[in-house]
Amino acid sequence: MDDIAKNSGYSKATWYVYFKSKEILTSYLVLQSMHPLYDFIYKALHENNTCKERYFGICNSLYEYKKLYPLYFSLVNKTIRFDENCDNFLPEEKESFEIGEKINAIVYEFFEF
Repeated sequence: MDDIAKNSGYSKATWYVYFKSKEILTSYLVLQSMHPLYDFIYKALHENNTCKERYFGICNSLYEYKKLYPLYFSLVNKTIRFDENCDNFLPEEKESFEIGEKINAIVYEFFEF
């Protein structure tokens, strides 16, 4: 939190008003990163017709996503901690997992032969 406060120009106390821990802040950022990622992939799949076009569409959309959102890109490349049999998770973690499952489903649907 020290680095976040220093780089943001806000005090640590201000950050802790909104986020009770670094884990909560990280979970929030991961969740925020998942929404545009879903949109990029959804658009790539729906704008292309052939399997090859969809494949390259996803590749290009991931490249653009990384260019536009480098922090988000690094966050979505980390493992999302979620165990549906455990109740020790944050709501943001559950929602991030659910968006990831939606991404998997649309990719699977469009590449189904």
